[in-house]
Parts: sequence; structure tokens; C-alpha cells
Amino acid sequence: DDVKDKGGVHVGVGAEQNWLLVGWSKPEVAVMMDFDQAIVDLQHVYFVAFKLAPTKEEFKALWLDKSRKALREGVKAAYAGDERKGALAALDVARWSIERRFAKLETQMAARGLPWFLTDDAQYKTCHDLVVGGRAFAVRGDLTANKTLTAIGAAATTAGLKVRTLYLSNAEQYFMYKKQVRANYKALPFDDQTVVLRTHGWRSLAWAKDGNSYHYNVQT
Repeated sequence: DDVKDKGGVHVGVGAEQNWLLVGWSKPEVAVMMDFDQAIVDLQHVYFVAFKLAPTKEEFKALWLDKSRKALREGVKAAYAGDERKGALAALDVARWSIERRFAKLETQMAARGLPWFLTDDAQYKTCHDLVVGGRAFAVRGDLTANKTLTAIGAAATTAGLKVRTLYLSNAEQYFMYKKQVRANYKALPFDDQTVVLRTHGWRSLAWAKDGNSYHYNVQT
């Protein structure tokens, strides 16, 4: 409920977590960013899969081992040069883990009664249409540097859009809140509907005793 139907712009760090949030928040634009080029390359594979699959069933099937060739051919047709090389490498490394991750999410979400983009047609359509419509972007970026977030903020402002969901994953565990970091966040056009989501992954903390090492935080 914290992110439901927020619209606006979604900015997020990481891989499939962003697609969960996109399905729930229904943004007009989604920007997936990560410091790790391999994650950006993997998002390029996600883009191909969404374009190849008009339904959630077809999308899920593309990540199965038997569909490896079809997805590889889709990547080859979509990209050239270093983008193709990176996306193919990401697919080879991550395909099996994504297949397992989707199966695990299916169990977890069902236990909580939560629909998500691979069980809900409307949520899948949101993700699919963003990609097909050219409104989903994957960029390499450093939360601490003066480039990517400020550029996203400037583009959103020019388009007259607000960043309604900002997902930081657990990236903040790796740096201090210095002047440039604060400036980067301030450069994003927020409003009173915006939510910031972050995770902290420390198994030693009391709330990790259930075996889940990540604690999810939501703030206005």
C-alpha cells in the first residue's frame, strides 16, 4: 500500500526488485540504475524479455532453461557491440538464479496474499508497456557522484514529472552521507506523495532472527 499507484517517476537500484515496485506503483517512467555494469546489462535482458512476451506466462517461460536460445536470440537482435556482449554475459550468468528467484517469490507472495507482476495481468501490463513504450531506462550510476541522479532529476523536471518512488536497496551501507550525496537526493523533484524505500542487510540485528537478513524501510 505504501507504493500503490504512485505514478510519476520510479528510480531504483538493483534488478528484479524494481519490477515488483513498478508493477505496484504504476509509474509513467522507470529508471533502473546501478553502480555495477552487470546489473545494467541484466536490465537490458529484462527489456528484451518484456518486448518478446505480451503475457506474464510467456515472460516467465522465457527464463526457463528450455527457452535459453530464444532469449539469447532476442538479445542478439536487440543490441550490438558492447551492449550485446554485456547482455549475453549477464544472461548466461544470471538466468538460472532468476528462474529460481521467480519461483521463490511466487511462494513468498502467495503466503502473504500479495499480487505481483507475474501473477497479476494489470501489473505485468504496466511493466510490459513501459518497456515497449520506451519509458524504461537502464543506466550505470553512482549515488555518490555528480552525474546520474542530477541528470535524472533534471530530465524529470523538464518533463514536468515528480519522482514518486526512490528505491535505494542496500547501497547506502557502502558510503557516508557526504555533501554530494545530499545534493544528489535534493536534485530529484519530490512531492508530498513521494516514498523512499531502502533495505539494510545485517544478520546480527534482532529482526533478522527469522532468517531474512534484509530489513525494508519506507519513509516519506
